[in-house]
Amino acid sequence: MIELRKLWTVIAGILIRSSRGCCAGRSLSINVNSESPTAYIPYETHDDQGEFGQRSRTRWRVLGHPWHTAHNYELLKLPVSWFYLPGDWHRHFRPLPGGVEWLDWDFDANDFDLIITHISHEGHSYFDRLVALKDKLPIIAIMHGVPDGPTMVSQFQDLVQDVHVVCNSYEQERMWNFAYSTTIIHGFDAAEWPATDYSARRAVTSLPGIDEDYPHFGRNYGIHLLKQVRERVPVTWIRRDIRFKNWTDYRNYLAQSCVYFNPTLASPMPRARGEAMMMGLVPVTTNNMGEWRFIEQGVNGFLVDNAEDASRIIAWLLDHPLECKLIGSRARFTALRRFDWQRWAEDWLRCIEEVTRRWRASHAK
Repeated sequence: MIELRKLWTVIAGILIRSSRGCCAGRSLSINVNSESPTAYIPYETHDDQGEFGQRSRTRWRVLGHPWHTAHNYELLKLPVSWFYLPGDWHRHFRPLPGGVEWLDWDFDANDFDLIITHISHEGHSYFDRLVALKDKLPIIAIMHGVPDGPTMVSQFQDLVQDVHVVCNSYEQERMWNFAYSTTIIHGFDAAEWPATDYSARRAVTSLPGIDEDYPHFGRNYGIHLLKQVRERVPVTWIRRDIRFKNWTDYRNYLAQSCVYFNPTLASPMPRARGEAMMMGLVPVTTNNMGEWRFIEQGVNGFLVDNAEDASRIIAWLLDHPLECKLIGSRARFTALRRFDWQRWAEDWLRCIEEVTRRWRASHAK
């Protein structure tokens, strides 16, 4: 259990180290009210980039489909040509970037270079139809969940077989143990996530408004832990206590908050936590999916494993705005380095290149 005197010791160390100016003033001045889907810094390729540069000049033709809107929003920024199969794009989560050509299911596989699809516990209906094309096109499947036991591992290994799977954390990749897989850690555009002003002494979380007994998801999202914490300290549950009409309203709300509580037990790499860190909210989070890799206890966030510690830390942060801002600024500095969008784009382009090269080699006549 973390005691307050230990927190004060940690804060004292932070105050001393902060004199070095490690992350002072690391905020961006942009218009957060913009709903423009082209506000990102585009990934640029140049003639001297060899194979990557050549590939981007010719532009891959990628067949995809709606699924995880926030994830797809980032993918649609890649310098490739996107063609989408029918489905719903949830515009209240993200605006739809331009340049997407919508198709029906009566398409010619020869018109494309690659398929990028999605699989998760919510289903894999698109994958089930597209996997029949794996001898005509290379396929990458993005996995959005973790297994709840060896039976599920076997089921999904049998499902994907030799399809290449992209995971969101190293722990997730290890748990699934697919035949071919890659971990690509999320990337966010700093211009889209400006620093909070901490004007509202408010802790938030962003999770589906479900109950803990909801099959699989209630456990994975840590709903039981969240409810225990909310009995002790105020934590605004975004998507249950409050909903937003669009992405701008959501970001404006975060831009006044100061603490983000993440109770998930089995979410590979929660995007909402990363987005909150990009804005300088202090992460108070469970440590089940490798959070120790980027959060140093008491320096740029807090790792917790029970409701009592989580509640105590959240209450302390809300009562100590100066220290909260200091830890939050370090969380933002960490996020700007660890969740850099350019690195993410390069990881994805490299993955596409390698998967396509392996597929061509295995299908050479």
